[in-house]
Amino acid sequence: MSSIATGIGEAFRGGSSITPSLGRPSKVFPAQVLDICMSTDHKTLYKSPKDIGKIIFRDVFKDQDKAEIEIKKTAYPLDRSIIKYPLPGEEVLIFVAMGERDTKNAGESTIGACYFYTANISTNHNVTYNVEPFLATSNAKIHPTNKLPIAVNEKRFKEKTKDIAAVTEGEDVKIYKQLSPKEGDFILQGRFGNTIRFGAFKGTAASAAGSGITIIKQDSANTSKEADMMTTPDEDALDTQPASETATIILTTTQQIDNLLACSNLNSLRVQFTDAEARSKTQWEVEDSSKLTSG
Repeated sequence: MSSIATGIGEAFRGGSSITPSLGRPSKVFPAQVLDICMSTDHKTLYKSPKDIGKIIFRDVFKDQDKAEIEIKKTAYPLDRSIIKYPLPGEEVLIFVAMGERDTKNAGESTIGACYFYTANISTNHNVTYNVEPFLATSNAKIHPTNKLPIAVNEKRFKEKTKDIAAVTEGEDVKIYKQLSPKEGDFILQGRFGNTIRFGAFKGTAASAAGSGITIIKQDSANTSKEADMMTTPDEDALDTQPASETATIILTTTQQIDNLLACSNLNSLRVQFTDAEARSKTQWEVEDSSKLTSG
């Protein structure tokens, strides 16, 4: 029986041909996304609805000497129920598994070894944009003629991202701060200042210590020029006035959040059960509800 170290080594030496073979079922390797199909109008990748999310990728270890135009390997999302779509130029992990694949010949089985991807790798240690133009190859290997200047090749992935302005400010990346973790937290964080924190309540004496709390927040102003920046405890506090660009939904059970202020256009909205024992009667206490507006 192979040792654990040997098994890991073989996994990261996993093959990356256009049509993979299972061989050893634990083949996993890092790859750079060269392009991704996000709509039906993609000229080369879209053939059917299953192709949404499909990527063309470069094996980080094995494809350094190949021109990008010559690379044809594709992979599908590993889990369709929860997907973080990578941007062209970012790094992901590729798995080899049995699945439904494209076939070239009529009558050929559609079930076989396929590439699947997951786990966007934070190469630049931020949650917004992790593109490295020369992550898996040198400038001389981007194009077969080897004549394109570095400045042109540095921008090739930005040109493949339709809404590049959503993640950049001029030439700089618009880095949204990473949420500061609290003990035991499970955090989901998008690229654009949107977060969900599943944690335990840590508030005033009026709260039930240790009980669960869910915080959904859109914080469009919470940006930084440093990739390693995180929010501070003051920025994450629940009883402080949020910025006008911030919207927050807090889900609790019996806890009371003192001095809770909502986003400015709602003028301090608090909705809570007045009696935890009578929650089935849906008794509510709403402050300033008349100031709620639609839209």
